[in-house]
Amino acid sequence: MLEKTIHGIQAAVLIVDANTTTIQDCNPAATRIFGHRREEMIGQRMAFLHRDEASWQEFRRQLYAAVKEKGSLSEFELALQRKDGSTITIEQNIVPIRSEVGEIVTWVAVIRDLTERKRIEADLRQLSGRIIEAQEAERQRVARDLHDSVNQIIASAKMRLIKVGESDQLSPATKERLARCEVLLLQALEENRRIAHNLRPTDLDALGLTVTCHNFCRQFQARTSLVVKTRLARFAQRCPPATELNLFRIVQEAFNNIEKHARASTVRLQIAFHQGALLLRIQDDGRGFDPNAIKSVRRDRGGIGLTNIRERAALLGGTCEVVTVPKQGTTITVRVPAQTTRIPDAGSVFAALDPADGITDESVTGLQV
Repeated sequence: MLEKTIHGIQAAVLIVDANTTTIQDCNPAATRIFGHRREEMIGQRMAFLHRDEASWQEFRRQLYAAVKEKGSLSEFELALQRKDGSTITIEQNIVPIRSEVGEIVTWVAVIRDLTERKRIEADLRQLSGRIIEAQEAERQRVARDLHDSVNQIIASAKMRLIKVGESDQLSPATKERLARCEVLLLQALEENRRIAHNLRPTDLDALGLTVTCHNFCRQFQARTSLVVKTRLARFAQRCPPATELNLFRIVQEAFNNIEKHARASTVRLQIAFHQGALLLRIQDDGRGFDPNAIKSVRRDRGGIGLTNIRERAALLGGTCEVVTVPKQGTTITVRVPAQTTRIPDAGSVFAALDPADGITDESVTGLQV
């Protein structure tokens, strides 16, 4: 009966002796996934499916820790080795079978091959990356057109109005109207520059992530009346352009969500190196939301914003963690591999960080988390 059951399961099933870790039985799915015949697998130690002894010992440590804490090992992903030497990504669930006195005598391992799923996920990440690159290229083009075309037209119209206003034949009322038009054109120029800058901040290329984020926070605080506190590390090296651009977009997206949805009074931004990774953390003291309702949240702009943040973090090979409690705010933590590019004089860049610009720098030079 047991043999019929395990042979009918589509996932690989291994029955393993707990004392010797040798395989006692396996089903056809196991031979298909690993490429070994059944007689080649029975009697072998489980270690022979691992890439090396160190990988096997680390897996055993994780297994015993999980069984001690939870009673079994569930949905554990790792890389194993096929007969032809190729590596496959699998998901493993292991349940211990105990004797009457409570001693573990057998392990039952259910293994699913995730290789194809991981390949599809990688393809989707690449597609997402190409879409983001296309969006950034289009933003850059529109920003350039706004600067080179629309700004020039507005500036030209402004100059013509000034010349018309200098005429002695105009009544005071007409001159006042022209002066108001000049003010409106100045506002249009500033708004156009702001839009172009948000589409593609020029100081990101010239000054780097830290200065650009600091300037962004200063403008955000002036525009929204929210209190912004920053803790930005001074880097002796620059991150790759793609890393800086995507991290800055994450900051923009997060701050945009906070402004629209959080009802917060204070926002904190932190950038630092931590445990070999570049850490970006955005925290607000707003209303938060129910983490269990995040699927429904995705239907509104806030949900889409979080999805965009996660996609950009994944594009950089990083992770995104969102911790939120209703009425207690939200913290977004992004970690990406700390790849850097040396620049000639990083220190001079930080002259752009004006301590009197209204932003509270809790520790501009701090690297502690």
